[in-house]
Amino acid sequence: IWGRSSIVKCLASYDADIKLKSNEGRQSIHYAAKNGHNSTLQTLIQLGADVNCKTDQMNCTPLWFASSKGHDKVIKILLKNKAQIDLDNIQGATPLFAASRNGHVVAVHMLLTNGASVNSADSKGATPLIYASLHGMDEVVSLLILYGANIEAVTNDGGSSLLLACKEGNLSTVKLLIQEGANPHVCDKNGKTPIQLATEKGHNELAVFLRNLPIERIQSKIQDQEASYSQNRIHSGQSIPSLSAGTTNFECVVCMDDPRT
Repeated sequence: IWGRSSIVKCLASYDADIKLKSNEGRQSIHYAAKNGHNSTLQTLIQLGADVNCKTDQMNCTPLWFASSKGHDKVIKILLKNKAQIDLDNIQGATPLFAASRNGHVVAVHMLLTNGASVNSADSKGATPLIYASLHGMDEVVSLLILYGANIEAVTNDGGSSLLLACKEGNLSTVKLLIQEGANPHVCDKNGKTPIQLATEKGHNELAVFLRNLPIERIQSKIQDQEASYSQNRIHSGQSIPSLSAGTTNFECVVCMDDPRT
């Protein structure tokens, strides 16, 4: 916990069990990773600590903790020692989720460049992009999209990145998502559109922005997004649903109970 590497070595020389768990089901390596203690982490690994061990309660790995705190050097050490990059916790959230929702841009970039799955979904059907949008982490949103995040992915309740950003009043995030081709006419499970959610939550500036969007520019962006999306699905042999239908009015275009079924 306190990062005393020399003391860790001393205790280990007297046969201290480095894999002993706390009441929370965490091992020493979990605490070292969570608190960003690089030297202690390396010592524990040298002594045989498992870089992929999970906590008893939430099934979080050392990499998950390091990613949630944005400890870039710890992440680098763990990956170098073959930490599995997409091991998820009990909620289905991988380290990329943890880094994305907390806005740790460097950590997100490290995970993506090392092969983290950008479109994995947790138990609620949410993706890293959805969490980043929900919390208004614009730099992370841009980075995830750059690495191929599906901008129209939805949760089990039909909430897309755009819908949740509107609900939270994240104006800059909404502008970014629409600029990248997000469909402003998508609706959630209850048939609510982005402009309705923004209005209901009292996000007046955001509602005005959505109301004043040029229809032609929206259609062009959605068509570009659809073309790219369709091409990817053609290569994978999947059917191609339309994203751009009904874009002349603020109406429900995509309502889904579960995006993974």
